[in-house]
Amino acid sequence: MEYSRMRWLGAIVPGTIAGIFETLRHTYFEKVLGGTLGNIVTFVLVAAVTYLILDRLFDAMEDVGRELARQQRRSALLEERDRIAREMHDGLSQSLFFLNTKLHTVERCLEQQDLEGARREIQDAKDATSQVYTRVRQTIYDLKTAAGDDWRLETALAEYVEDFEEETGIPVHLKLDIAPGGCQDASSVEEAFHLFRIVQEALFNVRRHAGASQVRVLLRLTPEGGCELEVADDGRGFRVEEVMAASAGHFGIRMMQERARLIGAEFSVESSPGRGARIRVHRRGGAPASK
Repeated sequence: MEYSRMRWLGAIVPGTIAGIFETLRHTYFEKVLGGTLGNIVTFVLVAAVTYLILDRLFDAMEDVGRELARQQRRSALLEERDRIAREMHDGLSQSLFFLNTKLHTVERCLEQQDLEGARREIQDAKDATSQVYTRVRQTIYDLKTAAGDDWRLETALAEYVEDFEEETGIPVHLKLDIAPGGCQDASSVEEAFHLFRIVQEALFNVRRHAGASQVRVLLRLTPEGGCELEVADDGRGFRVEEVMAASAGHFGIRMMQERARLIGAEFSVESSPGRGARIRVHRRGGAPASK
């Protein structure tokens, strides 16, 4: 390995050269390079050789660092794609179970000649099918965005918010306060994916349920590792205790909770009927991610 070889050269070569030069100087060049001049030449020679070796050594270290960063990003990308696939499987399984239940209910309504009840159940099934279609489209988008080494959190959020506004007509006020280098190095790219998916799911729920006229998204990442994410809407709201009590059947909330847990953050939902809703993910600086 280049790095290992250069490290050994840096430890051995300068001293060896100094020893050889001093031996030659005192044996053959005593009259020419004696005294102070010889010491100066020895210092310059050793310094020059040391500089050349260290320059190569630092280049090798930078190459190793860049390759390690690429491998870590690639690993994070592959892990994220696997996670998206699992979430898609879980979400589709839940939706298909719901649709199957609705179709059986429609069948019973028709047997009882309850046409109004059948229409209601069919409408519920149509709404669920539309939601499945939207989620599949989002999953395809997620897989595409998790495919490139040049993925960036700020860019991904801005593009997704723009697409959301175009598709729904709901304005989103996006505010990003990310410390220099935040979520760009290899160690934090997985965290960036989790934050991005939480925003996606929160906006997906706004699209489906909220009836909102506007949404606010705030993301703040501090140099100390602190994280603050809020997604708030002015929609119809809901009773938090009822939703959380039914969270075992609420795939979106489970997904957001799990992703918040994976980055060592606290997850909370605040809402009440007629007063909108707010999703919040919070982690103090220095808190380690939970795996």
